[in-house]
Amino acid sequence: KIENWLDSLLDAAWSDVWKLAAQWHEVLASGWPIFALMGLCSKKLRSLSLGDSEVSETCRGGEQLQRFSLALEEDGMLPAAALEKALESAAVQACAYARATVYVFAADMVRRGREEGLLLDLESGTEMLSKAQVAAHSSRALVEVINPWPLWKALDRFSCAGLVNVSVQQVPNFLPVRNWFWIFVSPTRANHQDQVISNSVRAKQLPYCSREFRNSLAQVASQ
Repeated sequence: KIENWLDSLLDAAWSDVWKLAAQWHEVLASGWPIFALMGLCSKKLRSLSLGDSEVSETCRGGEQLQRFSLALEEDGMLPAAALEKALESAAVQACAYARATVYVFAADMVRRGREEGLLLDLESGTEMLSKAQVAAHSSRALVEVINPWPLWKALDRFSCAGLVNVSVQQVPNFLPVRNWFWIFVSPTRANHQDQVISNSVRAKQLPYCSREFRNSLAQVASQ
C-alpha cells in the first residue's frame, strides 16, 4: 500500500526493475549492483516487518526456505540432486520466488564449476537464469520486495565472480609481455577485509596493491 513519498519512490524503483529490456544475465554482466541493492532493501523492509501479512502464505517458512537461506548465509552450494528435489516439492512449486531462487542456485553451480575448471556447459547457466527471470516475472506485485525467499541475495552472489581477469601496467623489456592475468578472489560479498578487497578487484578489474608498490615494481623492472 502506497502511503507517502518513500512508498512512491520504492514503487517507482520496483516498476523500473521489471521494465528493464535486458535479460538478467546481461544485467549481471554489466557490473551494476542492482540485485545487491534489491537484496539490501528487501532485508531492511523485512526487518521492519512491513507488509508481512500481505505476503502469500505459500511463500512463508518451510524447510526448503530455511535450507536455501542457510546456504546463502554460509556461502554454501547445494548439490544438483537437492536442487531437483526442491523444484519437485509442492512448497517450491507454489511460490514463484522459490522457483526463481532454485534456478539461480543452479546457474551459480554451473558458474562456479566453470571457474574451478570443470567442463560444464556455460549456456545451461544462462538458461537457468532465464527460467528464474520468467518465474519471478510472473509475480511482480510490490509486496514481493519482502518475499522471504532470498532471490535477490542469490542473484547478487551470482554476480560475485571468483575468477577475475585483471589488467596491469605493461613494463617495457620485462616479462611477462601480457598486461593481464587471471586472479582468484572470494566468490561472495561481505564486510570482511579480504572480501571487501575481492569486491574492489571485481569492480575495477585491477590487482589490489598500492600505486606506490606498482610504481616501485615498474621502476625496478625497467632497470
